[in-house]
Amino acid sequence: MPYNLIHIENMRHLIITGATIIPASPSFYSKPQNIYQVIDTVIDKILLHLGFDIERYKWGQD
Repeated sequence: MPYNLIHIENMRHLIITGATIIPASPSFYSKPQNIYQVIDTVIDKILLHLGFDIERYKWGQD
């Protein structure tokens, strides 16, 4: 971190060939209380991208 130009060019080539890049960047808008909840934010993003309907915090929920 941060990504350098080589990383970005490699990701560009992967995307052009059809790959999906999902960086392991946790989100904190759900106010996680421990490391496991932080990890869950990354897992949730992957599951949502794969089409699973999960019952977790979603952006805009109170």
